[in-house]
Amino acid sequence: MTWFLQSINLDLWDVIEDGPHIPSKLENGVMVPKLKHEWDELDRKKVQLNAKAVFILHCAIDRNEFNRIWHYKSAKEIWKLLEVTYEGNDQVKEFKINIIMHDYELFSIKDFESIVEMFSRFIVIVNELEALGKTYTEVKKVMKILKSLPRKWETKVMAIQEAKDLTKLSLEELIGSLMTYEIELYNHQRVEENEKSIAFMAITNDDEEEESESESDEVNSNSNHFDFQDELQKLYFNLEKLSSKNIPLKKKISCLLNELNEDNENFENIEKTKIPFEKENEELKILKWPKDF
Repeated sequence: MTWFLQSINLDLWDVIEDGPHIPSKLENGVMVPKLKHEWDELDRKKVQLNAKAVFILHCAIDRNEFNRIWHYKSAKEIWKLLEVTYEGNDQVKEFKINIIMHDYELFSIKDFESIVEMFSRFIVIVNELEALGKTYTEVKKVMKILKSLPRKWETKVMAIQEAKDLTKLSLEELIGSLMTYEIELYNHQRVEENEKSIAFMAITNDDEEEESESESDEVNSNSNHFDFQDELQKLYFNLEKLSSKNIPLKKKISCLLNELNEDNENFENIEKTKIPFEKENEELKILKWPKDF
């Protein structure tokens, strides 16, 4: 609002600071107010400045605030009332300053916050303090930004402190340098993640190939076993047909068939016991997986 009033007419702000002009004249050695018909052109212009300032302030506030100030005739009085309402008296200002200064002292960059976002938060705090009359030099602001950075920025902070004269370094220049370094960090991190991803895929593919080869060998072994058993069974059945009239031979073949069936049952039981053992191995692989991946 201050800049708006000054942009219209610098004398408007003087009216708010010093109060309205009261046309007066010297009479018997004493300054007395002039009557309205005694005003000259200069008096009228100065009095009109107060009217302009009052009108602008009326237009800038809402209806509720207008009901509180409408009876004031001086722009200075209206401004003081609004100032106390929105900024408070000296005690309230001091209390607000202490609260915002606490935020300033504890200021630091947040997790996953960019340099631009961090700088925007910092400027808001600084502007609020300056609006309440608390100001910081450019050097203190620069140092505060550098101290608010995390440990991974320590190398960059030391480089800036050694290469730059902090007494001449502006906030804008500092932020530009930090943004450049932020991009470099991001690119470096992205390259590392890509390399880890490629390594992980390579290891996974190798393990899958080994598992597939192992499963293939096992399947071939099982199929060979069952093929052999089938051939034996066919042979025994053929012999049984041929020995239908030979009782001793028939008994011997029957015994061989029983042994064959027992062998098949034992083989199937062994295969069943492999299943939980293989699951346990898979769980152990997961537990022993390298932390880097």
